[in-house]
Amino acid sequence: TAHVGSRIPIQGRLTDANGSSLSGTYDIRFRLYDAAVGGTALCEDTNSVIVENGLFYSEIWGDCGSGEMNGQQLYLGIKVGTDEEKYRNIKKN
Repeated sequence: TAHVGSRIPIQGRLTDANGSSLSGTYDIRFRLYDAAVGGTALCEDTNSVIVENGLFYSEIWGDCGSGEMNGQQLYLGIKVGTDEEKYRNIKKN
């Protein structure tokens, strides 16, 4: 298995409950899991992220290192402020 870098670039679109694009600065927590449901959190990173017209870019690194990011299938949990965490699959290739 090939090792990946110690940072994962991530970009996304942030909207409100009605689907309207948000703008501003938000605290976003990124957490990597070993399973889609009921998995163990392997590491996490919280960043203050600038969102413009709903679009944002950040990098996950925090306490995440090569031990967690070693080419295995991972699952990403994203939590914006006090909202509920949402999951998205991270592909290893």
